[in-house]
Amino acid sequence: MSFSLKEILDVSRLNDILASLEEIQKVPSAIIDKQGNILTATSWQDICTQFHRLNPAIEKQCKDSDRYIENKLNDGDALAVYRCPMGLIDAAMPIVIDHEHLGNVFVGQLFTEPADEEYFINQARKYGFDEESYLSAMRKVPIIPEEKIRTDLYFIHSMTRLIAEQGWSLKQREKTEKHLREAEWKFKALFENGPIGVAYHSMIYDETGKAVDYYFIDANEQYLELTGVDPRGKTVTEAFPGIEKDPFDWIGTFGEVAREGKTIRFEQYLQHNDRWYDCVAYQYQPDHFVAAFQEITDRKNAEKESRLSEERFRRIFNELSIGMALCDDSGKFLKINQSFTDIIGYSSQEMTQLTFADLTSPEFHEEEARLFKDLAEGVTSSYKIEKQCIHRDGHLFWASVNATKLIGTEESTPLYIGSIEKIDKEKQLEIALEQTRSRLESLWNISKLTSESFQKICNNVLQEIVKMTYSPYGFYGFLDQDEEVMTIYSWSNEAMQDCEIHNQPIKFPIDQSGIWGNAVRTKKPFVLNDYQQECEFKTGTPEGHVALERVLSIPVLSSGKVVAVAATANKDGDYTQDDIDQLKAFLDNVQILIDRKRVQDSLEDQREYYRVLFEGSPHPTAVADAESGEILACNKQFSELVGFSYEEIIGQHQSKFHHAKPGEGEHSENFEAHKSDMDGKALEDQLATKDGRILDVEIVASKLHLKDQEVLLGFFHDVTEHKKMMEEQRRSSQLVALGTIVAGVAHEINNPVNGVINCAALIKSKAGNNDDVIDLAKRIEIEGARIAKITKNLLHYSKDSRKEMQEVQIKEVIESALTLSSSKIKNQDIILETEIPDGLPEVKANSQNLIQIIINFLENACYALKVKEHIKDDKTIKIICSSAIKDGKEIVCVEVFDNGIGMNQETLSKAKDAFYTTKPSVDGSGLGLSIVSEIVNMHHGVFDIESIEGEFTKMKICLPAKEPLS
Repeated sequence: MSFSLKEILDVSRLNDILASLEEIQKVPSAIIDKQGNILTATSWQDICTQFHRLNPAIEKQCKDSDRYIENKLNDGDALAVYRCPMGLIDAAMPIVIDHEHLGNVFVGQLFTEPADEEYFINQARKYGFDEESYLSAMRKVPIIPEEKIRTDLYFIHSMTRLIAEQGWSLKQREKTEKHLREAEWKFKALFENGPIGVAYHSMIYDETGKAVDYYFIDANEQYLELTGVDPRGKTVTEAFPGIEKDPFDWIGTFGEVAREGKTIRFEQYLQHNDRWYDCVAYQYQPDHFVAAFQEITDRKNAEKESRLSEERFRRIFNELSIGMALCDDSGKFLKINQSFTDIIGYSSQEMTQLTFADLTSPEFHEEEARLFKDLAEGVTSSYKIEKQCIHRDGHLFWASVNATKLIGTEESTPLYIGSIEKIDKEKQLEIALEQTRSRLESLWNISKLTSESFQKICNNVLQEIVKMTYSPYGFYGFLDQDEEVMTIYSWSNEAMQDCEIHNQPIKFPIDQSGIWGNAVRTKKPFVLNDYQQECEFKTGTPEGHVALERVLSIPVLSSGKVVAVAATANKDGDYTQDDIDQLKAFLDNVQILIDRKRVQDSLEDQREYYRVLFEGSPHPTAVADAESGEILACNKQFSELVGFSYEEIIGQHQSKFHHAKPGEGEHSENFEAHKSDMDGKALEDQLATKDGRILDVEIVASKLHLKDQEVLLGFFHDVTEHKKMMEEQRRSSQLVALGTIVAGVAHEINNPVNGVINCAALIKSKAGNNDDVIDLAKRIEIEGARIAKITKNLLHYSKDSRKEMQEVQIKEVIESALTLSSSKIKNQDIILETEIPDGLPEVKANSQNLIQIIINFLENACYALKVKEHIKDDKTIKIICSSAIKDGKEIVCVEVFDNGIGMNQETLSKAKDAFYTTKPSVDGSGLGLSIVSEIVNMHHGVFDIESIEGEFTKMKICLPAKEPLS
């Protein structure tokens, strides 16, 4: 049903009828369709529309009433009557047209008996209605007995249903006519524009009633195009001359259709135009028929080609040298060729009871099932697998299988074509290549371990051994030179877990070994695939060891001796000759790596031995290329000697570190000498350090040959201190001799000086009033006294009284030192300032030693001022004396200050070291301040140096004052 109630009802006409009826019967009514649309409504009561439906609480009750009635009608009830909570009656009947419920007829909002006004008064008060208006609306509600309500409802329902059925019939007729018009239009459009050729015919019979021709009443353009003929207004024999001679009886066939009313469909070739047609013919009125033609020449040619292709396929399928098979989607064989039978061993009849899974080794079932599933579901268009197949006699062989899904109609059962080709030889070659590749990969992995420990190498070798043979247990060990004792270095992890074995080398005497030792005894591989069989040297299973099922033991020979043994056990299947060949080839190559490792370890040990000798030598050592002079190596001691880092030394020319620089690229003199006639002999030389110091060294160098290179290996001995000590000893001897000379000279001078002084006194006394003479005499006396004082100090300083301790006035010590050093100070234009307060306490000391200290301080100050290039202020030396109390005791301090070059921190830290100096050898020996420190310590004093580089130096000694007499 495709019409709504509103479409088939004349709503306006019906509304007029119901309004007239309501005036007569006073029965309110309404017609509502299934969509809830109110089509007609008469005299709805004010009490409902203006009071009940406007109050939310009562409206809910009204809607519940509506739903009750609607549900009753939807459940198939022919009549629904309901009294609402407010006491009004409603009734309804369904409108069903052509078995379809389209809407409902309602009458109601009535009383069947007079209303209880007291009830409605209470309702008005309860819901807040205006009592008077509410009661007025209530009194307007008609009072109609229920029987009359039913009668009126039946009448309104019947009238409405009658009008609806008339409207429905009218709509149906309109719809049918529309469909007929549309069908006629479509047929005409199809006839005129469709892809099928259509023609209308009338049959022509002879006097006997036999069909002898037929007449073309009409034909569409497609018919003309398909046949190449315009037959309209002609007979078939006229339109298609000679058609009566066509092998197919066109006239007779269509005659049966026209006379008997048959409908036929056939495919036929028409010789007239060399075309194939798919034809449908039917009678459209007696002795007339319609024929529809569709050309199928291309399809027929394709079918012909398909048959030829199928024939060619069948011939190729049967004659191919590789096995071919057709299977359904369950894997069941439908057809196989002779080659397939020859390969697999089953007959064609036997194969129809099998699937490809029946011919496949179980280990490939899962993989091929996955591949076939992807092929069946269209994920892939084909697949290829190399697998082991099961021959009819049970033996396994390798085969390459290709499978492809044949494309058919969706309704047809999918078919699969597969090929099978034996590849045993290829697979064996592939397996051999893979084994070789795996073996080489294993060897490569082990070769990368040459820097690892011997134990780790053996562990990795064993891992490869058990992996190659698919064995859970194994060990790997080496024999001694006498082939009597084997040391096992590695056990497989499973052996470690299942047996009571620790991971340390274990020694086994061969004469006490079990069956694995047979490989050593015979020097041949040993295999036992059934441990229950009797076998020589078989022993019981030791406690704590895994039970053996099968054993493979391989010896490794070198120069006819067994040098190593590898053994594996309990492979799932038997050990084969392939296992032996694989393992033997691998172990022979491993032994080459092991031997190389041992040689490398030995060389490394020797290299380490010589490195320790070289690096650990107490003497600075260096190696230089004898030809180029390039330094190739040096030890730490040499680096420390010259003050350069190892990186700064290597690659430099050997002359770089020598004080006496030869020409560019030339060797030092001693280097050339050691290359020739002084090889292995000690020669003295001087090296220049990074910080500018000059070192005296003794060098012993020898020529060596390293491969194709000639080098000089030199040992350096620092003799700087020794030479300085020798120089100091020489100088001390000179000073002793000089002291003796000075004493002699002083004695010789003293007498003449005294004579000069006496003569000057005599001249002065005889001069009378001659002031010039007196002045000259006085000057002679002064200078003579000065000479006498100098000779006295020289005599005192040259006297060896270093061990004598006496009370000494610091002031006298300083004056004596200045007497000996003042001329040098004056000659350098140095300003000398002294601060020596009177009353300084005496110190108990050796005056000669103290004079030596002051002279040393003055000498250093003069040198510092002399070498300072730029000095803004005057060159100054200050001597400051003072006393103080320290730790409850009185001390006397002497401080010598200069504004010379000063000292950096490194020089300051080494200033008191023996033989350390920054002066050339002509200006000092490096013993001065170390002797000062020694003298001060001997006097229980303190010696401090304070200096800032480029600004000043302050040297200070503090000595204990002589304790006063109590």
